[in-house]
Amino acid sequence: MYISYVDVDHNMQSILQYGTNEFPVQSFIDIFSDLLNNKLNWHWHTELEFVIILQGTVRYYIGEHCLVLHAGEGVF
Repeated sequence: MYISYVDVDHNMQSILQYGTNEFPVQSFIDIFSDLLNNKLNWHWHTELEFVIILQGTVRYYIGEHCLVLHAGEGVF
């Protein structure tokens, strides 16, 4: 699934349903060069997230912490 913006509520929590109740898993491919300012809007969710960088470099923020991830690296 390609996504360019994450819908959020008043607390910035994602309101997107991830998968189904029976199988609560969803995959996304984000192409940051296609996004406004090369960014996906800030959001949070209670679901686990696994990210792997396929090419280039990404600054990945977790709260106040910034991780610089390069192709082949990831975060869980």
